Amino acid sequence: PTGESIAIRNVIPAWSDAATIDTYDGVNNWSEFSGRGIGADIGPIVDIQSSTNGWMTWNITELAQSAMQNGQPSISLMLYNVNTVADRMVYFSSTESLTNPPSLELTWANGSLNPSLNYPENTYPSNDEIAWDQNSHALISDKRPIFEWSYPNSNPSPDAWRIFIDNDFYDEMAGFETYDSRLMPQNFDVINNQFTPPNDIDFDDKISWRVQPIFNDILGQYSNKTHYYIPQDVGLELSQNTAQLSIQDGSIVSEINYPQVTRDTFLDEGLPNQGTDSNGLSIGNSSILNTNNSSSTALIGFNLTSLSLPNTYEIISATLDLTTISGSGEVYVSASEMVTEWSEQSTWNQPATNQQWFELGALRGDDSENPDSHLLVNSQGTYSWNVTRIVQHLIHQGSENFSILLQPELIFDNTGVVEGNYVFADSENSNIAIRPKLNLIYSTDSSWIPPSPISLTPADNSSIWSDDSPLPVTPDHINFQINSGITNESAWNICRGNDLRWLFCESSNQLPTTYSWDDANMIFNYTDSQDIASNAGDYWQYWRVRADQGHRIGEYSSIHKYRISSDIGYSDGNQNYTIQFYENSIFESTGSVPAVNDGGIDSLDLTNTGTDTMINVGYNSQSGGVSQALYQFDLSEVPFPQTATPTSLILQLSLQARNTNSNPITISAHECDSFSEATLDFSTKPNCSATELTRTTITGLTGNTVEWDITGLGQRNFQSNNFTFSIMLSVVGQN
Repeated sequence: PTGESIAIRNVIPAWSDAATIDTYDGVNNWSEFSGRGIGADIGPIVDIQSSTNGWMTWNITELAQSAMQNGQPSISLMLYNVNTVADRMVYFSSTESLTNPPSLELTWANGSLNPSLNYPENTYPSNDEIAWDQNSHALISDKRPIFEWSYPNSNPSPDAWRIFIDNDFYDEMAGFETYDSRLMPQNFDVINNQFTPPNDIDFDDKISWRVQPIFNDILGQYSNKTHYYIPQDVGLELSQNTAQLSIQDGSIVSEINYPQVTRDTFLDEGLPNQGTDSNGLSIGNSSILNTNNSSSTALIGFNLTSLSLPNTYEIISATLDLTTISGSGEVYVSASEMVTEWSEQSTWNQPATNQQWFELGALRGDDSENPDSHLLVNSQGTYSWNVTRIVQHLIHQGSENFSILLQPELIFDNTGVVEGNYVFADSENSNIAIRPKLNLIYSTDSSWIPPSPISLTPADNSSIWSDDSPLPVTPDHINFQINSGITNESAWNICRGNDLRWLFCESSNQLPTTYSWDDANMIFNYTDSQDIASNAGDYWQYWRVRADQGHRIGEYSSIHKYRISSDIGYSDGNQNYTIQFYENSIFESTGSVPAVNDGGIDSLDLTNTGTDTMINVGYNSQSGGVSQALYQFDLSEVPFPQTATPTSLILQLSLQARNTNSNPITISAHECDSFSEATLDFSTKPNCSATELTRTTITGLTGNTVEWDITGLGQRNFQSNNFTFSIMLSVVGQN
């Protein structure tokens, strides 16, 4: 048959015509059956050819030269094949054949030459090296590397070289390719010991090679074989300075599981103190507890430092792909930049020994940044999260080591529970193709990130009211203004919401009708009055902004919070407006507005009464002293019109009890400096005016509400833009 690989090897023992399959001379045994013991019975392959009908020729020059140099009178050869199937045997004419007996063609020259016995050393690609194209900004294989080797100084020096590249690292009978500088000088640099292949070297993923010096056609010693790897196609040039890359553990050279850039694990509420590495990535409810009020989260980290990426590059886009291997139900899964340090030994209860998560399982807390993206996982398949900002910013900061938290979210449905669980393939999965994958598009440009703005309006902790009403009422629009130090942005993004972790963003380049963008003044004007009214109340709204420049995602501002007041007060229709203020009458849970301090002081009792539910005024029979009451109303956060002037300011108190023996009793009101309710007693009392603002007499017929008209104080304070009123009540004649 044709097409069978037939190799020539030298025979090491001195065999005779008495040789059999067992012995090489009728007496002494081969080391292996039929003399096939490589290294003991036979030497390495010298040449290999594919069988054809008719004459076949092998080049045995090196064996002939070796025999002559060693004074041997003969050359001993074996025709070697690994096929033991009878109908695939190849038969040749022997010396006893009457036709076409074996022949040896010997060409020689007069003279003698003693070639150097030094051994070359392969230097590039080095042993176990991965051959990347050093001239490309993409991570692509170099299928035509410039082979390099070293050789000691010798006399004579080689005047030619041969390089041998195996066709199959694991099968020597697949043969090898031979490149000879005497036949193709244009591909060799004999002086610098280099060879540039004329064709792609892609016979296999693992390439084995060696070189041999030549001295005036006399062959020298081979270098030791070394091998290098041709990486899989994971990168691609997109333009002169952009490229894409997909990274999975083991996807570049599977034999050595390269790269190993991923670390991952999951945290399960049902296994609070047990690590779960190498068991997939469970996200959703607890895979152990299997209840919808339990959770499991997953952590994935990538370290790109071992990859041959450009020295300077920036990220254009990045996505994280995960593939399910089991699961059911529906789970909204978010991706966030991880902040807390962790390892593959982390557990639900602890990131490391003697350390604590901010929230158990790193679930929806300060262990990570706010989510960058989310997906609904509701069936088997591959899912992709946008993690561009995370990777872009960390690369910009000089870190090629980053990690991402994947966790179930509750905000996107009304159940308040986690309605499913999915297990995704992790980096230890036996199927490389479904391991976590990071997809990047990058450029070789220097990285730049638009900085966060200098300041924002409304400022943090602001209360927002209508600018167009004399009364504090809900606005019909909100202006969000940015103060920034840059002018080269391509867009501004405003992100708003009433959940601190989920702020939904709009771009100035593509706004819905509920927004407008004033570029000159850098103001987002939000005009959805219905939505604004629905969000009015005693709870915080949140917002932040960032600038983008093309694909560059800017640094976010800090998150600012604001609250929107409901309508307060009423009008008589004649431009007279009335508001009743009492502690927390506008806001309470988000911070007191108005803040009201009150307490009593006693000349003979220094007890602080700031938390008491009643305040005494007048003679105190228990202490024998005289009690006075102090009240302080802080209206500084109420947006009074600049021209507002109180036409009436009445202090009203509810009378809880009175000493019937004291009727009638007259109580005067006095203006005071401000004070602290928490530290108020007679020794810390504020300075108060001796001049009365007003007085009121309480009798048995006055009812349960007592009033003091302090309009004069109100008018003076409004005129000086002082909206805090501090008043002391004292029984006339008992000061």
